[in-house]
Amino acid sequence: MPLSKCMIFVDGENLTYRFQSMVTDGKIPKATVQHQADTYVWTDDIVRYSAWHLIRVPYYTSAVGDEPKIRSIEEQLKAIRYNHQSGFGFLNPHVFKKQKRGDKTKSVDINLVTDLLRHAYNESIDEVCVLTGDGDYLPAVRDIMRKGIRVSVGAFSSGLDSRLRTQSDEFIDLDPMYFQADGTSP
Repeated sequence: MPLSKCMIFVDGENLTYRFQSMVTDGKIPKATVQHQADTYVWTDDIVRYSAWHLIRVPYYTSAVGDEPKIRSIEEQLKAIRYNHQSGFGFLNPHVFKKQKRGDKTKSVDINLVTDLLRHAYNESIDEVCVLTGDGDYLPAVRDIMRKGIRVSVGAFSSGLDSRLRTQSDEFIDLDPMYFQADGTSP
């Protein structure tokens, strides 16, 4: 039986702020976590989670800065290689400019949902995984599930809209992928 074609859509803006909040609260990140303050956070562990045939990992985030700074962040994200059972790939960055630090932009949410729905309705995927804790994605998750596409949601425990846990086909707890279990340094 062939593996399901899957894309992982990453709300990097949401994940980054949730990750940073958990670090502030005393959680110890694993040594494998890649992080740039207020911009992105990533670990390869998520792509090893399931038996997906991973097509692409679009990563959506925002940053403060001029065009060269935005392009630099895109290059940093594009350089992040992930290894998966069906091969390897690189993150597909979508970086949006924001006016000031700490602000979240709607550009991330709007573009992620647009791309997610486009792939679902073009039938280019069998499964999707959305990494976010934001309940604003629930209408898109429900719509894609009605189309017969399997939806996994991965999120941190911090700031999680609990409906994402119960209204997706599968919930993936990101805490053990990003943080050490016993809270000690490596």
